[in-house]
Amino acid sequence: MAIQLVKSFQHLTACFILAIKNTFSSITTTTKHLKAKHHDCIKADRVKLLLQKLQEEKHTNLQLNWISEHRQEIRRAHNIIQRETYIRELFFDYDIQAQKESPPEPYTLKNLQKCDLELKLLNIEYFEHLERMAELMKRKPLGHLVHRYARNLRHNLKQLWIIERTYCQLRGGCCARECGCCERPWDTIRDPSGKIQYMHCTGSCGCCTRHRGYSSSSMVVNKKSDI
Repeated sequence: MAIQLVKSFQHLTACFILAIKNTFSSITTTTKHLKAKHHDCIKADRVKLLLQKLQEEKHTNLQLNWISEHRQEIRRAHNIIQRETYIRELFFDYDIQAQKESPPEPYTLKNLQKCDLELKLLNIEYFEHLERMAELMKRKPLGHLVHRYARNLRHNLKQLWIIERTYCQLRGGCCARECGCCERPWDTIRDPSGKIQYMHCTGSCGCCTRHRGYSSSSMVVNKKSDI
């Protein structure tokens, strides 16, 4: 009887130990599964964060590229306007000279024709600029960088003009001399509103052209002209 009780106790003990082992094994398996799941979640979050950062960087570059293109178009417009103003002055001078000459000298007539041709080419280039600007505005991206840039163009033009004065000096523009051209407002035919503009020198500035003896503009029309 005692032996049977001992065997029963041993059997129960073995079953109990086995149950405990199975429980711990199940807990271990569950823990490993939870750890793996947690690790996968962390990995997924990191990938998601990385993709988000890449997307933000891509959008930032998109904004910066757009701003750069827009600034180039503004610069190109100033280039055209300043060259156009200079050529109109030359045309006016040659026209007065032609009226004084009787008959006009071939040299004077030739220069009048050159001026007239370049003014026509400048007119074409200006309207091409307007088309590019319209296309730029059509694909204007959203974002805080573009918003801040547009706000500065609307409200901080004077401040931007002061900042660009340094670059005008470094380029050898009128801000590097005492002529005061950059301080004077521009009233051009290219602004139908008649709004007064202030702009720094480009390679087509008439005063700089007279000072240097040549135009450093990169516009195609200037390469076609000997004026």
